[in-house]
Amino acid sequence: MNKPLASDTEQVNRIFTSRIIILGLFMFVGLLGLIARYGYLQVFAHDKYTTQADNNRIKLISAPPSRGYIYDRNGIILADNQPVFTAMLSPDEVEDPERTLKLLAPIFDLTEKDITDILARVSKTKNDPVTIKIDLTEAQLAQFSERQPFFRGISIQSKLTRSYPYDELFAHQLTLSLARAQMRRGKGLASVGTGALQAKVLKSLPYAPTAAQSRAGAEIAGDLAQ
Repeated sequence: MNKPLASDTEQVNRIFTSRIIILGLFMFVGLLGLIARYGYLQVFAHDKYTTQADNNRIKLISAPPSRGYIYDRNGIILADNQPVFTAMLSPDEVEDPERTLKLLAPIFDLTEKDITDILARVSKTKNDPVTIKIDLTEAQLAQFSERQPFFRGISIQSKLTRSYPYDELFAHQLTLSLARAQMRRGKGLASVGTGALQAKVLKSLPYAPTAAQSRAGAEIAGDLAQ
């Protein structure tokens, strides 16, 4: 009566032992997988994830200094600064740039050529922002502001650009000034006298010219002859 019980116990022990071995093998394989993954992240993908970590806390934004205003003597402004809004794309934050640009095309009036040019610039850089559209209108800004939460990696930057309210008048005056300067640098028409009129004037004088007066007359005649 006891032999069947012993055989059942041995069978249960074998099953339990095999299960422990299988579980141990699974744990060992899982541990090897974790070690391999850890080594891959630390050795092969170190630079990639280091850059992504830096980009999470560091973002380079171009902020050129604003130029001063220029007024004339009457207080009229001649040089002003006007804000210009630009749409920017951060390649490291956008998973599918082509799909994102096609969704933005109706908002920013992007053509197929514009999208192709932007994608070409995106392929050359992975961290630096890429310009999508310059000088956005108020309507484009309003449309994008409503949808901005759905476009991760797309931002709007404001920059000041130089504006000249009287640029056409200034260009006209500058052209005239350059023309006058050019004419002044050119040689005038030579005026060479025969000396007959000079001798007539000197003869009518009630006195004889001094040496200094004679030299001055000769210098004037020489300048006119050049």
